[in-house]
Amino acid sequence: MRLFRQIGFATKSVMITAAFAIPLAVLSWGFFTSNAKSIAFSAAEREGVSDLRALLPELAAARAARAAAMRGERPPAPAGTGLADAQKSLGEALGTATQWKAVQDARAAIAGLAADAPSERQYGVHGAHVAALSDLMSQAADGSNLTLDPDVDTYYMMDAVTTKVPALAESLSQLAATAHAAAAAGKATDAQRRRADRVAIVGESGLAALESAIGKVLAQRKDLVQTLRLDTAATKARAALEPLHTAQLAQLEALDAAIAVRIGGLASERNATAVRVAVTLLLAGYLFRTFFLVTRGGLQEVGWHIDAMARGAQQNAALVEQTATAAGQLKDQASALAETVAVFKLPAAVSGG
Repeated sequence: MRLFRQIGFATKSVMITAAFAIPLAVLSWGFFTSNAKSIAFSAAEREGVSDLRALLPELAAARAARAAAMRGERPPAPAGTGLADAQKSLGEALGTATQWKAVQDARAAIAGLAADAPSERQYGVHGAHVAALSDLMSQAADGSNLTLDPDVDTYYMMDAVTTKVPALAESLSQLAATAHAAAAAGKATDAQRRRADRVAIVGESGLAALESAIGKVLAQRKDLVQTLRLDTAATKARAALEPLHTAQLAQLEALDAAIAVRIGGLASERNATAVRVAVTLLLAGYLFRTFFLVTRGGLQEVGWHIDAMARGAQQNAALVEQTATAAGQLKDQASALAETVAVFKLPAAVSGG
């Protein structure tokens, strides 16, 4: 308290302003830092979506090539360079170098596969290609933060696109490829029958899991009922893979749109908060400045009156001193006059007469 009384008014004003401004600055910094991290997190998710957008058609083509090989047909030509371009631009950020190398090795193995190779050999080689693409998809989801998505709707859309639908599609694709191989040979081997039984069970379980995941999404986002088109896909999934792939792509686009909306919301929140903070700081600065000027003017006026009173007191003291001096002089003069008058002695008669 003594120290506060000893410092100047301007210093006091600065200290009071800092007491309000520093906590506000710390809170604002924390908010904007957190907001920037959230936007960067969601932007990384969109990079993962871009990679999946290029990957999914090639995964479907790989399954189709496996089915064609099981039918004894020449597999279709590989898809374009979309996935290679995506890996070139996003692979380092997503950490998919190892998985992309495995995909390239699997393609090389397919290229070296003899046309008359046994069906199980072809199934295994093409299956390795599908598995490598699936691993690439998983790493892209992990490396882009998609698997850590913070919102309920986008998380289950991500789960459907990267886990549930691929698992179901793979089960159906394996079942179809096994059926084609058995049909081409005229009979099914024991291994093919066991595989068909296994993937049928897994496919039914995968379809149930997919329906559950999409149901959770639709509980949050009623507007996506037509976009996800799960009912049509689920009805036709047991007969064909194409509707399932179409639904998967639709889910991927809906996921990308939802993440974009989240980024827009975060940016809007950041901008609105910045405006509110700026207006608050300007208003606070104006009020503090006004308070400072008014108070300083009042203190200056009080100080002027105190100085005037001090000057008046000094003047009065001087007058009192002068008066006392004059009274002393008058007293001395009166004494001198009395002494002078006493020198002159008149006769008694004259004084009595």
